[in-house]
Amino acid sequence: MTINQRVHDDILIFDVTGDISIHHSPKLSQDIIQKMSPDKNKVIVNLKEASYIDSSGIGSLIRILTTLKDLGGTLKLIHISGQILEAFTLTRLINLFQIYNDEKTAIDSFLEIKNKQNI
Repeated sequence: MTINQRVHDDILIFDVTGDISIHHSPKLSQDIIQKMSPDKNKVIVNLKEASYIDSSGIGSLIRILTTLKDLGGTLKLIHISGQILEAFTLTRLINLFQIYNDEKTAIDSFLEIKNKQNI
């Protein structure tokens, strides 16, 4: 599994490639959580190139989500399909996460939140 980080304005974007399994999931949560802070609390995890996720991988995403909520932030997942979508559906955790089909829509949803807070 590899994780590449990008930044779009104040949004951290992590592109995950490969299997998110028990052997790699601790790295996922550690790498992302160490980059987060109260002023870096908007995160998108791109799963387009992720090929597999198991329960420990889902647990890592829950850990990231919980930490972000503690920081007043939000986690959004994008490009979920195939086995990964099936894993979220079977565990009934699909509604726990904000899931988007593409990066632009996920980024725009952060802007909508920001605009509502400024009203």
